[in-house]
Amino acid sequence: MIRIPVLYFLIVSLWTFPGSAEFQVPLLSGPVMDQAGMIPSAQELRLSRALKALRGQGGTQLQILTLPTLDGLTIEQASIKIVDRWQLGDKEKDNGILLLVAKKERKIRIEVGQGLEGDLPDAWAKRIISEVMVPLFKAGHPESGILLGTVNILKRTDPQFSLEAHFKGQNFRSVHRKKKEESLLSRFFSFGFLIFMLILFVRNPMLFLFLLAGGGGRGGRRARAPRRGGRVASPSRAEGRW
Repeated sequence: MIRIPVLYFLIVSLWTFPGSAEFQVPLLSGPVMDQAGMIPSAQELRLSRALKALRGQGGTQLQILTLPTLDGLTIEQASIKIVDRWQLGDKEKDNGILLLVAKKERKIRIEVGQGLEGDLPDAWAKRIISEVMVPLFKAGHPESGILLGTVNILKRTDPQFSLEAHFKGQNFRSVHRKKKEESLLSRFFSFGFLIFMLILFVRNPMLFLFLLAGGGGRGGRRARAPRRGGRVASPSRAEGRW
């Protein structure tokens, strides 16, 4: 007689066990929410003040969020859930941006409101991630990657706003130096790859052409999803992994 309620209890326990927890959108509490502990507190405070000042001037609502994990979602799925809940930007201007970093998955994504797609198209957002942020993340400087990523985003969307003024220039010199070192290393490897391909072309043209033909992607451009809730809803390809 006891087996039925015990079995029922086990089924309910397994169904609601925390290990299968669903992704929860955090409450919006400020322009910089470092839930993954990737940004020093002093930098987080300065960034928050700067982005609040920008917003107070009628500029872009740029939201920075780092998460420890996405709980099984893709970063695109998570970012869409977040912007659907937060409704970033003005309803009329659709000028919100989400810079999302997932620590466990090692992913970065920039979600851009449709009102800013002319200033910050997917191609530019993707370059900011791959050329500016990812090298610094790989070098163990995520805080610098986030800072310099923010700088480059605002140069496209709000060029009149000086983020450097809120950091008194000191942090930016070190950030730019780290970025330059990573850029030189990247160029070195790129040059080496070009030399390798040139040698391959001379020695084995058929293999070279085969590899070149196989490098192209398939399929056309991905269709845009309809706008959700009026703001920041069109999925982009602006994401990367470090």
